[in-house]
Amino acid sequence: MDERGPALFAELYAYITSQVDAYNESMGERILDVTLSRLKIGSPQSFKVLRLDGTKQPLELTYNPASHRIRCECKAGPQEFVLKIGPDGEARFETLTRQALSIKELGDKILDHWSSSPS
Repeated sequence: MDERGPALFAELYAYITSQVDAYNESMGERILDVTLSRLKIGSPQSFKVLRLDGTKQPLELTYNPASHRIRCECKAGPQEFVLKIGPDGEARFETLTRQALSIKELGDKILDHWSSSPS
C-alpha cells in the first residue's frame, strides 16, 4: 500500500488534469486550472483545482500516506476515500461505505461533488 497509494493518487491527479483540460478546450478558453503541491516523499501530497475567475472556492485533494486516505475539501463539504486491497489483490480507493472505485469513477465523483458546491 505504501507504493500503490502514491501511484494511484498520481493517476487521480493525471485523470483530473485531463478532465480540466477537456473542459477548458470545450469552453474555448482556460477557465479551470490544476496546481500541484510537490512535497517530500512520505509526507502528504496535494493538489488543487481552481476556477481562474475566483467565482468558486477551490477543490483541494490531499493524500496522506500514513493513513492511506484521500481527503477532498471544498465548499460542498469534505469527502474521504480509503486505500484498500481488494479480493483480487489490487489496491483501490473506497468510499467510507466501502464502495470500491476506479480512478475514473473516483475522479468523476470528486469533480461532481465540487461542481455541486455553491459559489
